[in-house]
Amino acid sequence: MADIVAQVQAEGVADVQVVADEPRKHRDAGFHAEGKAPPVHQREDLDAVQRRLRETPGCTVLVYDQTCATELRRRRKRARLAEASASDASRPGTRRWRAPRGKDDVRVVINDALCEGCGDCSTQSSCIAVAPLATEHGTKRTIDQSACNQDLACLAGFCPALVAVKGALRERRAQVDVAALRRRLSVPKNKDRADILIAGVGGTGVVTVSRLVAMAAHLDGKVASSLDMTGLAQKGGAVLSHVRISPPEDRHAPTRIPAAAADVVLAADLVAAASDALPAMSPQRTTVFANERVAATAEFMLRAAEPDADALRAQLRKAAKRVDSIDAVGVCSVLFGGTAFANVVLLGFAFQKGAVAVSVDAVERAIAMNGVAVDENLAAFHCGRAVAHDRRLLPESARAPGSSAMQPPASRTFDERMAARRAFLVAYQDE
Repeated sequence: MADIVAQVQAEGVADVQVVADEPRKHRDAGFHAEGKAPPVHQREDLDAVQRRLRETPGCTVLVYDQTCATELRRRRKRARLAEASASDASRPGTRRWRAPRGKDDVRVVINDALCEGCGDCSTQSSCIAVAPLATEHGTKRTIDQSACNQDLACLAGFCPALVAVKGALRERRAQVDVAALRRRLSVPKNKDRADILIAGVGGTGVVTVSRLVAMAAHLDGKVASSLDMTGLAQKGGAVLSHVRISPPEDRHAPTRIPAAAADVVLAADLVAAASDALPAMSPQRTTVFANERVAATAEFMLRAAEPDADALRAQLRKAAKRVDSIDAVGVCSVLFGGTAFANVVLLGFAFQKGAVAVSVDAVERAIAMNGVAVDENLAAFHCGRAVAHDRRLLPESARAPGSSAMQPPASRTFDERMAARRAFLVAYQDE
């Protein structure tokens, strides 16, 4: 960092400012040699620093030092980085909350019984892990622990619904006998070829699924190509993966799926599928397998405006020959305590419908070769197959996953609404 600043200063710029996630590490490294280095600001001061530079005449430089949130999550999952500790929650950006002493894993959850859906947690953190939650009393907020980067920025506000929890909030192994489940599932008829487009959001495993499918096809002796269009993946943007599978004699197909030529679209995110993936769909040939849950968008974080899921599904039905949907996020949350394997559940669902031109053995070998959370990914794949084949093969809680709220989802009729409100008031005090 010091070398970067020195090089910039040598160019004679008007002002240089440094903002860092951990300013202390630069001070400890002698970064603040008098007369040589500018002050290092806290991350929370970024907006003020930008405004200052905007008003400074001449060329100005802002150096920002922080590890990508997606990379941090990846390192934590692979045990290359420690979980956020209680002491992290007491840094300047979260000064209103005093953490207990200790080094336990600290995560933030939202008590939706207290949440009023004001969106302050999104305002404070600009975090994609803060997601909408449908409840009896309207749309509130929840935190997707699989997407949370544990920087605890949401605690910077003043909200009694935010609760810091030490330990125990970890993804768990699915309570499913995978071997027994596999034996009870019928094997779908395997196709020779398939042009598969996977549409989702950065950081959710879209590229991982494309790699698994391509490797499985290779293991089956077929020709496979994959093209990943990641774009703004690190900022929660859309990701598209083109996977083309064909027999060995067909070796000259272009990597990118042409317009209106997709056989299968795995809509891991409805917003991405109903926008970026539409040109590849055809009403005569495309089958869409869609995840029913809609991920949080910038509109939701800035203005609490939720995407219209029904309108998005209608767009897909208009553009494709057939649309099958599954609550992959709900199934994954119930079985694994998180959403990290939702896209693999969706892959298993599409596979069991006969839409993925690979074999069961090849997919299992590809997952094993990937070497990351092998048992969990195998369980997610076969659980997705079970949803398509017979939901009764899954634990009862995963057969029809509903809202994860502490309250039930919104009532559909006036009588149901009155009964729910009455029960809520009685529980609050008395008859």
